[in-house]
Amino acid sequence: DHNNTLHIGTLENGVWQTYKLVKAYGMAPASLFIDKKHYFHLAWHDIYEQSYYLSGKLSQLGKKTSWKAKKLLESSRRPVITDSEKHLLAVTETGISFLDYIFLDEKKPTRRFLTWPDKRFLWHTSHSPQFVKDKYGIPWVFFIVGGREHIFCARWLGNKWGPVHSCSR
Repeated sequence: DHNNTLHIGTLENGVWQTYKLVKAYGMAPASLFIDKKHYFHLAWHDIYEQSYYLSGKLSQLGKKTSWKAKKLLESSRRPVITDSEKHLLAVTETGISFLDYIFLDEKKPTRRFLTWPDKRFLWHTSHSPQFVKDKYGIPWVFFIVGGREHIFCARWLGNKWGPVHSCSR
């Protein structure tokens, strides 16, 4: 019936515990981020290319029985989450093969462009964003440009992404 359930697991006193978080129709694999304050952040998309977000405190697992997912964006896939000093960030693929980002801590997150209108990305699919933090805790986003079989990256500058650089083939 295409229904999927997301669980989160923890190891407590040497015993593996799993907790059901959300059940929905046609969910793609989720990405997970756990911040320094011990909150978990899950993001995923469904078969209708709408992305969702769910967060909570790890200590509430097993105590809270109902978790509510929020819609991130329509026409988006493969959301990934990280934090910076000021913001909780998500990067997603758009329905037209670009990458966008939003601040999750805004009351109504607004879509911002990461790869549009850079001419290097007009004719190829940008996909599979991933985050890495450098030794200073600064987020970098890495992604693939399919037609070129090439990896690109950008560094977080505090309020927006810096220039997109070619990394490697």
